Amino acid sequence: MKKAAFIVLLLITAGCGNSLKHSWKNFTAYYNTFYDAKKDFKKGLAEVNKQPIQIRPDTLVLVHPTPPLAGKQNFNNAVNNAADILRRFPNTKWTDNALLLIGKSYYYLHDFFKAQQKFNEVLALDEQTPLKQRAVIWEGRTLLGISSFEHGITFLNSELKKYRGDWKARNKAECQILLAEHNAMMNNWNRAASLLRSALKHTHDKKLRGRSYFLLGQLLLRQQDYSSAFKAFSRVQRNHLDYAYQYWAYIKRGEMARKSGNLALASSIYSSMINNNKNFKRRGEIYYQQALNYMGKGEYQKALTDFKKVLNSSSANSSDELLGKSYFKLGQLYRDHLKNYKMAAAYFDSASTQYSGMSRGVNTQKVHRLASAYKKYVELKHEIDRDDSLLALGSLSKKALRKKLVSIHHQQKHSLETRSNAFRGQNNPSNSVTRNIDTPAKSDQGAAKYGFLDYKNAQMVRREKQKFIAVWGQRPLEDNWRRKDVGTAANTSGNQDLSAAPDSSGSNRPLGTAEGKMSGLNIGNIPETARARKKLQHQQLQTKYQLGSLFFLTLNQPDSAAYYYHRILHGKASSSLQARALYSLYELYHLNEQPDSASKYKAKILNNFKGTRFARQIQKNSGNAPVATSAVQDDSTGNLIERMRQILNLSDSLSEKNVAAKLHSLALNHMQSPEAPLIYYQAIRHYIRFAELSDSVRAIPDTLMTVAPDSVTASYTGQYWDRVRKMIQKFKKSFPDDAHRHQVNLWLSILEDSTSKKSIPTCKTLGVRPRIIPGKKHFVRSIKLPEKVKHLNMSGNIRFQLTIKKDGSVGAYKLLSPPTHTGLEQAYEKAIRNSLHFKPIQQHGKAVKVSCKVTFPVH
Repeated sequence: MKKAAFIVLLLITAGCGNSLKHSWKNFTAYYNTFYDAKKDFKKGLAEVNKQPIQIRPDTLVLVHPTPPLAGKQNFNNAVNNAADILRRFPNTKWTDNALLLIGKSYYYLHDFFKAQQKFNEVLALDEQTPLKQRAVIWEGRTLLGISSFEHGITFLNSELKKYRGDWKARNKAECQILLAEHNAMMNNWNRAASLLRSALKHTHDKKLRGRSYFLLGQLLLRQQDYSSAFKAFSRVQRNHLDYAYQYWAYIKRGEMARKSGNLALASSIYSSMINNNKNFKRRGEIYYQQALNYMGKGEYQKALTDFKKVLNSSSANSSDELLGKSYFKLGQLYRDHLKNYKMAAAYFDSASTQYSGMSRGVNTQKVHRLASAYKKYVELKHEIDRDDSLLALGSLSKKALRKKLVSIHHQQKHSLETRSNAFRGQNNPSNSVTRNIDTPAKSDQGAAKYGFLDYKNAQMVRREKQKFIAVWGQRPLEDNWRRKDVGTAANTSGNQDLSAAPDSSGSNRPLGTAEGKMSGLNIGNIPETARARKKLQHQQLQTKYQLGSLFFLTLNQPDSAAYYYHRILHGKASSSLQARALYSLYELYHLNEQPDSASKYKAKILNNFKGTRFARQIQKNSGNAPVATSAVQDDSTGNLIERMRQILNLSDSLSEKNVAAKLHSLALNHMQSPEAPLIYYQAIRHYIRFAELSDSVRAIPDTLMTVAPDSVTASYTGQYWDRVRKMIQKFKKSFPDDAHRHQVNLWLSILEDSTSKKSIPTCKTLGVRPRIIPGKKHFVRSIKLPEKVKHLNMSGNIRFQLTIKKDGSVGAYKLLSPPTHTGLEQAYEKAIRNSLHFKPIQQHGKAVKVSCKVTFPVH
């Protein structure tokens, strides 16, 4: 009956000029080949849709992601059946549909080059049909799949303009969504968000709408429009998408509420998610977000509890990255709010271990750096406490010493037994009190999957190992380890606060005689003579100086650093160490804008330590930023670069001004070093950023982001910009031949032009055409293009706006042509900086500075 109905339909639609024979060919083509091709394609698509959806919400989630490679055989069958139409029925109405179907099948087979060929064949058809519009969409999806974003933007923009009013609303909307995706991947977030908003008005497919709203929410988040992002994520849930989208949309709603300051709303969202049984296996992320919310409220103990729930709950098994983030946040919590640096060190170390081998979406360098820094803190603190204990024992009589050692031995033995019993109790299945209420009872199926006692479950093994280390420490794999390092376990327990005094204040100095600090001592190191005690005291003061410098230069804790520097001055330190401590205090107070305190220690250095390198440095750099004390300790190039990197890595926790001052200090103390220009250049960059933030003006362009001075609207005036000018002049005088001189000259040119009372005339207003010396062709031939550009056989023009100075040299420049991202622009910019020169342009008989638009050929 269906075939008969179809025959009648063909006869009716044939109309004038269409023969019964032609209609019969269409019918035969459909049912003999195209029907089977469509059927195979649908089967393959069903296999693709069965694959689980994985979302990484911290990266942009595309509306049209590259499909998983599934249903391969079905898509191959679809290609073969559709190809039969082209061979056997080349002149039927299904030919064009077959071409499109083959292209779509190749797309799902990840054979993107062949897919593009078929889509282009459809686009080459003479008639303007909706089928060609679908080919445009599939071509856009293919370009997205091969990450050809620039080509995708150009292609889709062109096709949207070509059809103009002929677009079907549904097709145009999807084309705009694809254009938005390409722009989003090029970080054109404003443009992408605008396109999505326009497209969503005409998008009725719920799957497409929901995914588009999710991407729109992510784009608005990047623009810090949290209120609008909240609304976008809320609309994801109305379109009945897969569970993964629903789940992450809820998470993102809570995050937007938190970032908007509506912490109560965020709490209600997270509470409703925890109470939803569907989210049982994903509660780790919810606990993590809720802990961040508690931190925003200042409820740090609740945050601590929820972060530990992430580590302890079975839901954490689903994400190693989530565990790493939780360890890292716990480290920050203990460091910044609970002032327990030993616990912070332990959690930063765990985060570093967790992130080892991971690179996506994680600032592993920052994690490893903090772990290393706080590990060094623990080592230095342990040395100070150990020396305190040794000095305390060394001051006792022989009889009192023997009695004290016996007491310590019994205390350690009792502590070790207590912790051992506690550990056994935690791992006893019959102990219902300590059993984690968030962990479901094991099933026979789980035992079969993970083996006896879950020894195949990597996450559980790691967690139990950490519990073991918390009690026993990193025990060596050798005999008699208990007797060799009997005190280690007492010091490495993670179950109690091992911090001494709050290191960020100068009060409550830890007592070396405290029994809890006596463990792990080598009795042979107890100083028995006055000379030995003096040597140990000097050694301890050196360690305190190292700890103070660690707080000051690496951990950004100036109060703690000042505490340890003062301890050196109050102790019996050598003259050299006292001078270093005084200079460190001078530098510390100077950088923290406490001029009275800085002047006090500056005067002490000049009065009490005349002739020292510190006094000479203060006199040499009078009026400039002080020189970092650490700089006088090691002048090797490797160490200079490493210290520069350490300072740059602190830019997220230090103000731009402090980063600039530290870099400036480092450069000034090593002006003869080959690395000084680079360090000084970085100092200027960060001081420019500080001046921008302070004055709320647009940033001066960086190395590749150049503008012509006549387009500058900001007025770079005031003390901060005057300081930038002085730093630039110092750089030009000290490093006239450095590679960064062109960028520094550009900065200075922009600063000078921004304060000029007269606007710069243009070539157009003067009616002149700039003349290149010795000629444009000679200049273009001198440009060294990258090899990959030569192979592309590019041709056309590239246009710049240039500022031509009075002497004919080029000041600032700006690329006016669309960027190709091939290295072509950089090659031309390098030639402009190094070899482009014009005949000076005159006005009323005098040479003038002028802004001109100049076009260069590309061969």
